Amino acid sequence: MRPDWQAEALCHGKTRLFFPQYPGLNDYSAALALCRSCPVIGPCRDWAMNCPDPVPYAVAGGMTYDERNQARTFVRTNVRLGY
Repeated sequence: MRPDWQAEALCHGKTRLFFPQYPGLNDYSAALALCRSCPVIGPCRDWAMNCPDPVPYAVAGGMTYDERNQARTFVRTNVRLGY
């Protein structure tokens, strides 16, 4: 079941743009630019950050796979250290 906000996402129907590992798509710039202007980037980012690898190797919530992993590590480290 898809979250309700996904129907309003600017990426809706543009799947290939958000999976740059496909042949011929080797950068994230177009997907990230679309995310920056998306009206549902907040719930999308929450979804991407709170699901275990919801979209591996793809852009979601305005972040790349590596950026999401770095953010998760940062949060876990700071919570563990009591910040």
